[in-house]
Amino acid sequence: MINAYGYNRDPKDFAHVEVDHTRIFIDHNGTRGALSGLITGGGTRAGDTIVILSIRDIGEGAAGTKNKELIEAIGVTIQISPIPEAVKEKLPRGRPAFDPERELDDDLRRMWGDPIGYTPKYVVKYATEKYKKSVTRNQLNHRYGNRYSKESSSE
Repeated sequence: MINAYGYNRDPKDFAHVEVDHTRIFIDHNGTRGALSGLITGGGTRAGDTIVILSIRDIGEGAAGTKNKELIEAIGVTIQISPIPEAVKEKLPRGRPAFDPERELDDDLRRMWGDPIGYTPKYVVKYATEKYKKSVTRNQLNHRYGNRYSKESSSE
């Protein structure tokens, strides 16, 4: 069986690899639970293959060497398949920018800069309805500044 594993990766990064999307395992930010489950939790057995995009995905330095030895000791093959440059350029990254039309932008700037008149929850709901896409509080903070600071952009 072919499995794919990545650390701080997106499942779309494995689009160039012939692997069932249900067999892609990803760990994030300091955890290696998926890798541990794959190796010791019965996710793989002798004769299986784990596809990784970089050797650093299974660990760096001594930890990477140890993980590689553990994987190979149970009879699992490690296949390194980096993302081709042509594919890398086409991969969508991050949330699309929040860039409302000028009229909505002016309204939201005014509302966001008035913490007494409008609650954050209301402004987020209003922005989402008018923008016709999901808008988060973080996006509003990023665009208009912290609504409770004096530097808030309520120009």
